[in-house]
Amino acid sequence: MGSLPRPVEPIFAQRASAPARWAFSFLSRDGDPHLIVPNMKRTLRVSLIVALSLLGGRGPLPEIASATAPVDLYQDMESGANGDLLAPALMNTSSHGRATWSVGRGEMWVSTNEAKALPGPVIAGETSYAGKAATRSWMFHDNNSLNYVVCTLPDLCPKITVGCFYCPGVTIRFANQFDTICLTGNQGFSVLQTRNDDGRGPYFRAHSCTAGWHTTFSPKQIKIVSGKTYWVNLHFDADQGKTSVAAFDPDKAFAQVGDVVVADSWLHSTGMRQVRFGRADNHGPNPTAKTQSYFGQILIDYSHGAFPLVPAGEERKGSS
Repeated sequence: MGSLPRPVEPIFAQRASAPARWAFSFLSRDGDPHLIVPNMKRTLRVSLIVALSLLGGRGPLPEIASATAPVDLYQDMESGANGDLLAPALMNTSSHGRATWSVGRGEMWVSTNEAKALPGPVIAGETSYAGKAATRSWMFHDNNSLNYVVCTLPDLCPKITVGCFYCPGVTIRFANQFDTICLTGNQGFSVLQTRNDDGRGPYFRAHSCTAGWHTTFSPKQIKIVSGKTYWVNLHFDADQGKTSVAAFDPDKAFAQVGDVVVADSWLHSTGMRQVRFGRADNHGPNPTAKTQSYFGQILIDYSHGAFPLVPAGEERKGSS
């Protein structure tokens, strides 16, 4: 692991569009603003961590600061009863922010298993929602490919981060990797894959493509444990031409698990428009997989693509 980048400096400025609110921007050593988000009243503390080493895809994320920040979309999953089949009306009832949910292929269900609460409330758009009363998750069977739901965003997004709880159930050895979360657009795709080709996993890795649809994979992967719930991030950045995947342990104050893994993506693509959750791959069925996997508490930042997008229960001050 290489040395950590030197700390970034917080620059404070007032938004002209919202005189009563303040924005902050973390600038890299090159002076490039990575994110600008409004600092709003008490909401979910989202760790805003800038790691220049992400461009190389190696090492853990150094925590620079933590602050209050909104997201564009929050799916709390608190609609329907245990065992209900996911349908557009059910999913859109529990969605907050600008996006539309639909069924892509196959079947997924509402579940009361593996429901995990966020450590605080969430602001999606301009509205605050409680995040501590989670009683639902979304479940799918691991054996079926082409089995997913779709979140369609308002427009193509050149920078986007998806964060959510994910409990991988698969325990078998398999060579046809699962596309667990998939961002799609008219120029490329970005994927968080679950795989276990050597039987010693499972693992998360990043998968994408460069211009001309040439497929790419992250050289590294993240070792995980079946049946354990993680907080995962899938991040796409068209300006950098990178897809990044990261995992965190909510049972250990969202400590990072393994390294950030990075795959090359379509540089300066027009961006991503849909997010697919489940098994979005067409890699074939796995009839010996008798397990289920679960999603919970989905957050999407498509305005700024802050990465990582990690909930934290307490605000931790960075160096000033």
